[in-house]
Amino acid sequence: CQRAYVEFFKEANQVLDIGCGRGEFLELLREAGIKAKGVDIDLDMVLYCQEKGLDIVREDAYAYLESLPDDSLGGIMAAQLVEHFEPIRINELVNLCHRKLQPGGVLIFETPNPLCLTVFSRSFYMDFSHTRPIHPEAMKFLFESAGLQNLQVTFASPVEACMRIPLLSGIAADPQVTEAFNRGIERLNDLLYGFQDYAVIGRKSAQL
Repeated sequence: CQRAYVEFFKEANQVLDIGCGRGEFLELLREAGIKAKGVDIDLDMVLYCQEKGLDIVREDAYAYLESLPDDSLGGIMAAQLVEHFEPIRINELVNLCHRKLQPGGVLIFETPNPLCLTVFSRSFYMDFSHTRPIHPEAMKFLFESAGLQNLQVTFASPVEACMRIPLLSGIAADPQVTEAFNRGIERLNDLLYGFQDYAVIGRKSAQL
């Protein structure tokens, strides 16, 4: 749930939600009393958000960011967006966001988690606009290369617990054999039925 990200923006004076879609995160920020604006290229989504009284502009995210003064945003959020872009464009976006953030500003990118194979069998390739998944460590590297600090990687949206392979007991006379087997099952469960999304969170240095 994106509600968990609101806490990172509680001190921000202006947050931009890139590719804000139906405006769920903008509504959460509004509930928290945090000033925010959305940008989206989809006219239907823009009209939908405007009907809810949300502050949103219809424009290409890169063009809109370029139009803003550097060091002008307290925070930037992009959820389920970067998987639609080629890697070089993702790198450009991270660097562009870093430029536009105020010192101490927060950047969060949330995207499907390729470390969970269920992501591919259930959802990722159902969307023709998806380009490719991004490994968490690769995204973290882009943040670090852009100069963002205090990096965190968080995971969300676990696959239903009922999907996981149950552990076994008493399969061997030696408890250590059972324990080793179950460790292998847990690794397999994490690979198949782990968290479906992850977010990389970084902060621009507070020093100019």
